[in-house]
Amino acid sequence: MKALQAVTRIAFLLKRDARKVFFRFSSPNRNALPRKNFKFSAYLSIYNDWELLVPVLQSIAGYVDELVVVDGAYDWMAPYLTATGSDPLRSDGRVYAALNASGIPFRTINRTWKNEAEKRVAGYEACTNRFVFRIDADEVLYFYDDALAAFLGSGCAVAEMQMPLYAAPGWIVRAIGIRGLVRRIPSQLCLFDREKISAGAHLKYLWLVLPGESPSADQQPTFSVYERPIAFCAHLSNWRSAETAANRGAFYVMNWMRHHQVSWLPDLRAVPAGDFEALFNAIPATQFRNALSRGKFPLGTITLSRREALAPSPLSQEQEQAFAGLYQVFLDRLAAQNHDATDRPQALIFGEPVFFDISTTASRQSLAAAGDVTISTSVPLASLTLRIHTLAAVAPFYVVEDLPYLVAGTGLRFDLPVSPPAGRRMLRQVVEMVGYFGKSGDSGGWCTFFLAAPSKGPSSFAESR
Repeated sequence: MKALQAVTRIAFLLKRDARKVFFRFSSPNRNALPRKNFKFSAYLSIYNDWELLVPVLQSIAGYVDELVVVDGAYDWMAPYLTATGSDPLRSDGRVYAALNASGIPFRTINRTWKNEAEKRVAGYEACTNRFVFRIDADEVLYFYDDALAAFLGSGCAVAEMQMPLYAAPGWIVRAIGIRGLVRRIPSQLCLFDREKISAGAHLKYLWLVLPGESPSADQQPTFSVYERPIAFCAHLSNWRSAETAANRGAFYVMNWMRHHQVSWLPDLRAVPAGDFEALFNAIPATQFRNALSRGKFPLGTITLSRREALAPSPLSQEQEQAFAGLYQVFLDRLAAQNHDATDRPQALIFGEPVFFDISTTASRQSLAAAGDVTISTSVPLASLTLRIHTLAAVAPFYVVEDLPYLVAGTGLRFDLPVSPPAGRRMLRQVVEMVGYFGKSGDSGGWCTFFLAAPSKGPSSFAESR
């Protein structure tokens, strides 16, 4: 069955990109049509994701004549969101402040949803113009007007945009090896012709997180993708604060749990989490959210796979100014998160990582003014993994190293490493901590921890070694 699915998928991709194979090196389409001759719709699937929304909407304001906002959480997340103080039917007011400030005419659909496929179909169906953009709340677009005009005159039904993930201002993640030879900059489908592609059929062209849930796509012909990207998309997915990144993390983590297991709770290790009642009997929803806010999602791009490297962004400095300030806000919030851990208890799920950013002077000093970090846990830790991740703008782009530490009872101490030399061109540096209560992390499931206020004296840990 898996082999058949793989063959079917490859056949779909080859057919979808057939035009690109033949026309990639051809001259631009001579039948270009002015954009002003057309009206465009867009739909935005969103829930409590406001931080990057202002520049996203600014980037499409001159191209979109109507915007359909598909708001609301998924049905299965509603109890968790209510328990953590959110309204499952409607996003935070900051989402609507950004929408109102954009000047784009918009209307909303507010309800809870089965999954993302249902949201996207509803948004697509609600659009009234022939051409429909799919946009997300973390994608800033720079349009290639000549390519867009050529697409409009080509008769093609679907167009794509270049969409690399941003690691830091001026630096994108690119593919290397065979994958990089085929396409160094990732792309995503973004524009559809509603006269040719129905709402259900357009799902075939999108990447969706739907484990165990196959969307029912309409049986329509597969259309080839226009050979030239119509836009460059700065994908700022990892520049969210802990508050909104925890929303994103909850979706991914809980979606996995409901179809697989909760590995760190013995009673839920053999069966899917289902309605999560057992999960939140074991750990309060607010503490679960606290743990997610210190997990991998709020830390942004700190790792690269063996098939990835960093490359300079193709955008000009002037173009990147539209969102460069967002990155500094992101780093400032990570430094504030270190401070927060000295004022209130933080949740640590046994076997799951928590992270501390040390990318900036502010974040290092908020964690340890003199380089010595002290952490107190509510229960003694039986074992610990402590590592530092470094992301740099020169090869090797990504390095992970173990950090030495001392642990005694409920106390943990370690030294922060000296910052890399200037020639290393460090972009990000993060400490990862994974703690266990028992030999396999079975007992209790989670605990809390405090950071001691940053020491201003010499590092006692360094002296004790």
